[in-house]
Amino acid sequence: MRQSIDSPRGLELALMRPSGKRPYTLLASPIHTRLSIGHSTRVLVLITDTDREIPQAADTLRAIYSLSRSEAALAIALCEGHTLKEIAFARSVSINTIHTQLASVQRKVGANRQTEIVSVLLRGPLGIMRGELPRQ
Repeated sequence: MRQSIDSPRGLELALMRPSGKRPYTLLASPIHTRLSIGHSTRVLVLITDTDREIPQAADTLRAIYSLSRSEAALAIALCEGHTLKEIAFARSVSINTIHTQLASVQRKVGANRQTEIVSVLLRGPLGIMRGELPRQ
């Protein structure tokens, strides 16, 4: 497969795995510099394993946002796509406990909605830790 990366967006692909796990994501983006040499093009290629766990993510979130251990675990689970009911069941706590923790995470992260927590964290510390760069 060949596709031009001369566009401002570059190239974005999902690379399917034979194992059936989520696909790798590939982003190839042209790098524009003032120091062009001839007609060569420089390209940044980023391949991300979306199933990879994020090492030390909880500690990082706790340090940046002053989250408790339970709040950090909740935030990470949300970013992994789990529902509040799934999180409550997995942690053997009531849905009310999860709602209380969610409200605290929203306040500490500066989010108004659950989806905004995910957006803020994936565009910030968790996205960077996964090797993903925030998109412009």
